[in-house]
Amino acid sequence: MDVLPIQVTDAGVMIPRVYLQNADSFDVTVVDDYVIIKSRRTHGDVINQDFPPHDQYMIMQQEQIAFRRMHPQLWQSYPSQYVAIHDAIVVDHDIDAYALTLRVRTHFAGQPVLIQQVAETSEEIAVLRSPRLTQHSA
Repeated sequence: MDVLPIQVTDAGVMIPRVYLQNADSFDVTVVDDYVIIKSRRTHGDVINQDFPPHDQYMIMQQEQIAFRRMHPQLWQSYPSQYVAIHDAIVVDHDIDAYALTLRVRTHFAGQPVLIQQVAETSEEIAVLRSPRLTQHSA
């Protein structure tokens, strides 16, 4: 699949239709500093079954936004622990991610709950190394 860029212009944000297939209309929600575009699926199935159902995916995005917003307080209360966030509220925490996951599955079966470790910064930094191309003269 070719990657098509999302363009930000003075007129607005242009998102290629291929990213929003199987929808005839959309809901737009503003949450803090983010705009969430949620398609209203009117025909067809979920495109890729490897991802959670669309509504749960959107809820997870909202939980991630809540995590970033709450990060300073989370770091103060739960440094290096794992937190479970449901409806933008910390519902449980533990130093052991596995134990937390088991409790969350029991209490929130089938519901999207974000489980994430509270690190010193809310964003992960990824370092990607790129090979250097050199030209050899013959």
